[in-house]
Amino acid sequence: MTKPVITAARKWAAGVAFFFFAQALMVSAQDFTADSWWMPQDGNTDWFLLGNWSEGVPTAQKSMGFYDKYGTEEVLLEISGISTASNGEDAYSSYAYIYNYYDSSKFAVSVVSGATWQISYDAYLGGENSSGRLSVESGSNVIIGNTLNVGGLDGNTGGNLSISGSGSVLNVGSSATLYSSNSSITVDDGGALKVTNGVLNAGLGLVSVSGLNSSLEAKGLRLNEFSFADQANIASGQTYVLGAGTITDGATWTLTDSLLVGSTGGNVAELTISGGAQVVGASEYAAAIGQNNTQGRVIVTGAGSSWTQTGSLQIGYDALSQGTLQIENGGSVQVTGDIMLATQAGSQGSMSVAQGASLYAQAVAVGKGVSDLTIQGTLTTTVIRREAPTGDTQGARRITFDGATWNLLKLDTYNSTDGQSILGGDGKVSSESAGFLSGEVTLGAGGLTVNTKTTAGEGLKATISADLSGTGGITKDGQGTLWLTGNNTFTGNVRVKEGGLGLVAGALDSSVTLYIEGNGFLDLESGILSVSSVVVNGVELGQGEYTSAMDWITGTGTLQVIPEPSMMMALVLAFPISVILRNRIRKRRFSA
Repeated sequence: MTKPVITAARKWAAGVAFFFFAQALMVSAQDFTADSWWMPQDGNTDWFLLGNWSEGVPTAQKSMGFYDKYGTEEVLLEISGISTASNGEDAYSSYAYIYNYYDSSKFAVSVVSGATWQISYDAYLGGENSSGRLSVESGSNVIIGNTLNVGGLDGNTGGNLSISGSGSVLNVGSSATLYSSNSSITVDDGGALKVTNGVLNAGLGLVSVSGLNSSLEAKGLRLNEFSFADQANIASGQTYVLGAGTITDGATWTLTDSLLVGSTGGNVAELTISGGAQVVGASEYAAAIGQNNTQGRVIVTGAGSSWTQTGSLQIGYDALSQGTLQIENGGSVQVTGDIMLATQAGSQGSMSVAQGASLYAQAVAVGKGVSDLTIQGTLTTTVIRREAPTGDTQGARRITFDGATWNLLKLDTYNSTDGQSILGGDGKVSSESAGFLSGEVTLGAGGLTVNTKTTAGEGLKATISADLSGTGGITKDGQGTLWLTGNNTFTGNVRVKEGGLGLVAGALDSSVTLYIEGNGFLDLESGILSVSSVVVNGVELGQGEYTSAMDWITGTGTLQVIPEPSMMMALVLAFPISVILRNRIRKRRFSA
């Protein structure tokens, strides 16, 4: 599912470039000749007052604009649903120019009290030299047949759109674009913005949606700075995050196409999901964090904060791209497909799951770039694997478990043939360790708990085939059997709380202490496995060899309990000291 997303991204970039070019030509070519100019009399701001217009009240065939030279005070035009002049009729115009091409004046249209303004074609808020503002309030409606342009093409002149109040709606037929860094769109207090047949392209401005029942709907979004908050509802198709944005305070964002965080020419992008907010990627198309020479980061933090993604997730896709996913403070991420870190050579992919946070994925894979995976919270997946090499130089890989819990999913279709998996369920993963190099998979002081019992109550057979190092240990939990088949050097304790732990000769460092609890057992494949001590249900066993004659051992191998070298040295040193002490006692007795 990854190729369609990347292809779509490139097509999108080309389309956006053409869109901006076409818009620039259209607006710059606009001669700003309105059919009727707003010239208010005696401070009266009523749209329907005939004397306020140079050529009469505009119609669906007449464009409207503001007259030249109004000074520095904002000039207001008001469309009111309770106006005595309007008698409840809708306001119309073919085009709306809420700016003045010739000077730096400020102009505003306020649509209030249930009024409706229908614009047949395009609307412009702010031009080359003057700013423009449109307010839709108190249950009013504005319908724009074609495009909405906010801010001047000079990149500096501001344009501001606000939609506020229950029932207040702005409906744009084709597309909406924020052209300047001083431009903004604000939706709050139950207002709604709908771009029904196109894209809200806010690449240079600010988009803010907040409040219960406040909403934004668009076939596509291209966002720079944005804030979705306070139980707002967002619905969009393919979405590009180009700058820094947040969704928080119980807001919900549903996507019917891919979410791409960092996707165009060197930009740095960040999305923060917090405060119980939810992002739901309901499309089968992949999501991506960092692609096309960009840096992308997604942070999911706080209890109840979640990102659910149908399909796959790419973190750091191509050369010179960097992707990061951080799950913290009780946040959760669920991906129904695979997560891929550092897909192509030269890319960088990083993912961390902090204590108390959780991650669910069908599989987690590391690619040809530089990968860093740290799990301290809960991971639920079938397998962690390295993608098979195709001749490209592999980047460095670092996988760390530190206080982590790994809940296994059952493998139904995946089957490793090259032995490149750390762990897999249902016995379908090779027990070779060629996939990950020694030192690449580490157990931190908090160690790793592996649960081989599925939520359906089925016990799985699983294998960790990589060479595990570090100061932490492993706890085996749940029905089923976990096999350790690598040349492991980790020094933490190994605990079997439930089910079986399968071990081959050399699978454990001789300094390890084994704890067997309840009905837990060891499955020893063959040969001799040496450890420093064994504790079975609270009873420490003595030095010696133990086989399947014990009810907690199966298989043909032998478990040998020997003291650690330091303990043996202590015994050796203790022997001559005890002899000396006995001799001194005897001498004292004889001399007495």
